[in-house]
Amino acid sequence: GDSHNKMMMPIIRQLCHENNIDVYYSCRAEHPPILNTNRYPDCSDLAEYNDSVFAFIKKRGIKKVILTARWTKYCVQDPDSTDITLTDRQGTKEPADLVFERALTETLTLLKELGIDVWIIRQVPYQKRNPIDLLFHAHRLGRDFDSLGISRSEGLNHHQTANDIFDRVPNDQATVLDPFPLFTLENDRIKIHEDGLSLYSDEDHLTAQGALFVRPIFEMIFKELKKP
Repeated sequence: GDSHNKMMMPIIRQLCHENNIDVYYSCRAEHPPILNTNRYPDCSDLAEYNDSVFAFIKKRGIKKVILTARWTKYCVQDPDSTDITLTDRQGTKEPADLVFERALTETLTLLKELGIDVWIIRQVPYQKRNPIDLLFHAHRLGRDFDSLGISRSEGLNHHQTANDIFDRVPNDQATVLDPFPLFTLENDRIKIHEDGLSLYSDEDHLTAQGALFVRPIFEMIFKELKKP
């Protein structure tokens, strides 16, 4: 995955240690883990990089794969940018969501042909402002921390395109897991702290505390990894 994969390493390391399981880890910032894609003009080596990861999976006979990324970044064109969010391998200009879904389907098909079990982790809720700043100012002003995150509806709307695509993934190709409910408070705001400690390091990356907060998602995966 991309940097959203890297931010999950604290919980992955913890569960590997607890369950005596070894894993291989591949991460490069702004490189979504889907084959046959590039991001012209900024990232024209994406396809080559993912080819190398796929070749490694085949060579090592890996049978379990977890895909994690800032998915919305790659399937929704930023209205404030002229850069292409995602292209095919040749850099053809098409709507990013079409490129994304086609490439995801191709990736999952190839992994299934190798007999690989795949888990996709949906994106954690995006925040409009840095939660660390929000918590700092709220503490100074005596505001309720649980009122600071975006609303549940805002979060769902932000990730709707990616989530709609994942909803169409066949069950026999991947298991799609969603951390979003873990972050939803009773007041329909998105949780940004745990006991006053920020779950986020910026608007969309989790802190180590945040990674440990999504433990229930990864416990489901490690339960399957322990099976013979």
